[in-house]
Amino acid sequence: MITGVWALAFGVMVAAQLTLLYTPGLSPRAGIIVIILALVGAVKFTGWYPEHVRNPNDFLNKISHESWRASGPRRFAPATTQLNGKQNNQLMF
Repeated sequence: MITGVWALAFGVMVAAQLTLLYTPGLSPRAGIIVIILALVGAVKFTGWYPEHVRNPNDFLNKISHESWRASGPRRFAPATTQLNGKQNNQLMF
């Protein structure tokens, strides 16, 4: 995804430069602004995207964690099961 954003940014910069070269009446300031915006956008996206991928549901995880804390600690109850004729004690959640 980051590679695609950088490719798009470079494509926008090339298009802006070609527009400046073939349209002599256009102010160079407009092309420079477009180039700077493309670079800044790609840099900001590069900083933002990895954190977004790492925690895509950060808001939902925070809400569920807070609701779990509000409900109090979990209670664990021992359970007895039979496995091959032998008694097996396990914790049930």
